[in-house]
Amino acid sequence: MHYDTFVKALIVVPAGEPIYSEQATTVSIDDEAVGPFVVVEQSGNSEKVDRISIDPTEWPALKAAIETLMAVCHEIGKKDQRSEAHLCPTPGSTATE
Repeated sequence: MHYDTFVKALIVVPAGEPIYSEQATTVSIDDEAVGPFVVVEQSGNSEKVDRISIDPTEWPALKAAIETLMAVCHEIGKKDQRSEAHLCPTPGSTATE
């Protein structure tokens, strides 16, 4: 008899953290007899598991939306860093940076 092997899940954690870390995110494949879909789960420091399910057909639009908002987050972060540098200059820098 022939068997197939599938990778069903990946766990993403910050470098050096164990797989049971509060910061762990599990990305897995599930199938409830309607076709495979991706599941993203996080539990953080609570017993409640937050979960989203992503159908392959919705991924392009979802990915584009996530990438758009990640770019906005990066821009906000840059502005915040410039504001903090202005308010609290580090030694050797000027307050007008």
